[in-house]
Amino acid sequence: MYDNEIYTFELDFFDTKPTKKKLSLCDTHKLLKKPSFTELNKRINEYPSSPPNINNQSRPASTGVRKSRVPTSTSRERCTRTPEDYLKECTFKPTISKSHSKKTLKVPLEKKLQLLAKSKRDTIENREKAKLKKEIEEAASYPYTPEISNYNLKSKFSYEKQSQTNKYEELEKLKRQQELEKESECTFHPKIINKTNSQTIPLHERIDQIQIQKLKSSYKLRQKYDIDLSFKPQINSRSRALSTQRKTSTDIGSESTKKGLSHAGSSKEIICSDISPIRIPKREFYDHSEFFNRQDEHINRKNSNIKTRQEAQNESLTFTPMINKQSSIIADNNTSPKTIIKRMREMSDNNVLKMQRQNAAREAFYAKFPFAPEINEVSQKIGRSSSIEKLTEDNIKKKNIDRKVEEICQDDMKNCTFSPKINPKKFHYLKSSYGQDGDIMKRIEEEDKEKREKNRRMKFEKEFEEAKCCSFRPEISREKNKFEKKTSVKGLDRYFELKQMAKRISVEKEEQEKNAFAYTGGCRKLEWISSNVT
Repeated sequence: MYDNEIYTFELDFFDTKPTKKKLSLCDTHKLLKKPSFTELNKRINEYPSSPPNINNQSRPASTGVRKSRVPTSTSRERCTRTPEDYLKECTFKPTISKSHSKKTLKVPLEKKLQLLAKSKRDTIENREKAKLKKEIEEAASYPYTPEISNYNLKSKFSYEKQSQTNKYEELEKLKRQQELEKESECTFHPKIINKTNSQTIPLHERIDQIQIQKLKSSYKLRQKYDIDLSFKPQINSRSRALSTQRKTSTDIGSESTKKGLSHAGSSKEIICSDISPIRIPKREFYDHSEFFNRQDEHINRKNSNIKTRQEAQNESLTFTPMINKQSSIIADNNTSPKTIIKRMREMSDNNVLKMQRQNAAREAFYAKFPFAPEINEVSQKIGRSSSIEKLTEDNIKKKNIDRKVEEICQDDMKNCTFSPKINPKKFHYLKSSYGQDGDIMKRIEEEDKEKREKNRRMKFEKEFEEAKCCSFRPEISREKNKFEKKTSVKGLDRYFELKQMAKRISVEKEEQEKNAFAYTGGCRKLEWISSNVT
């Protein structure tokens, strides 16, 4: 309701009626911080001396044993008390430290911040140094000093772990470097769109728009490509007449009469001139070379248009990608029409040329050094041939390590007094098949051959034992076959000749039928007119 006003409700002990008093915020804070005993005494005096008659309903007395009550002071006694009486009961007296010196209070804020910002490392180091000093002073008092060896297994294991971790980190660094090198070769940088698809309309609501866009794009493409189509076909007069006949083929009778009357004069002249009334006129063959020439021209024009279009597109494309040697070789191998044999031949020729170049370069390099040392026969005999592998091997170091290991083993064996008795080998003729050398396949093949020979011998022995009991011995003749010579059949050549002739005649008949029943516009009309005239 109000900002700086508080209403307090107080209940009197004797009147039992609430009294509403108005208090400000400042007064409440003052009362809480510094309570004044004078005001308290005034309020105490205001209370009435005797309480009013209040009908208090008392409980009935319990039949059980009454407990001893703790002596408590009444409200009248509390009110009559002075603050000195309250202070007498308080026995605790706290020790209050003196205020800080003026120097510390006058320290500026910047210095305080610097002190707070300092690292605690210096203080910790000083503390550790003080601890070490105390330990050294205490150790000086003790007479016993143990001997500590410099070699420690823990340090060794920790060093090995560190080396392993360092190797792992080095491998990771190398991998990262390789990846960065590969990325540097890649020149492609994709363009990322900042737009979001949150405001896009769903597909079922914009189907009409998509269809309209597709129709517009198809219309534009059609307009582009229709400009390049400059070809105009030339139609023959005969084909044009046929097309008109097909279009106007409603009245067949009227058309046939008109055609008959038009061709009547020409047919009469032909009949009068010839002796035979029914004469089949010669076929007029149409020259197809014109049509094929026009088709070739159309194809050439189309190819030229495609080339010009591709050249225009190539001029607009200015991007040239950077390709590695390896990828270019792979692309050439995949796209080239060369066969595998040609590739292998080229590779072998290149290898030979490479070896020749290397030998020539080596000879040219060593030709600069003409000095050739002379060695005596004795030194040649004493000197031994040593390869690079023998020179690079550390045989001396290995021998020293093996010798030290043997010495340690011998020292350990001196302490071991137990010497067990070993029984001799029972199955000395058996060989273990667990040793894996370079000749494993040879040994397996030899074992297979031995098994096969063994099985063959066993089989032969069994068959021989079974054949001993048989008394029958058949006689086998060694005569030659009668049908080994070539046999000649009479009339076979003539049969094949007749068969070929029959095939030829059937092919000729088919060709004649095709030529006879082939459709010709003018010839069939003349035949129909001649038949009507006769």
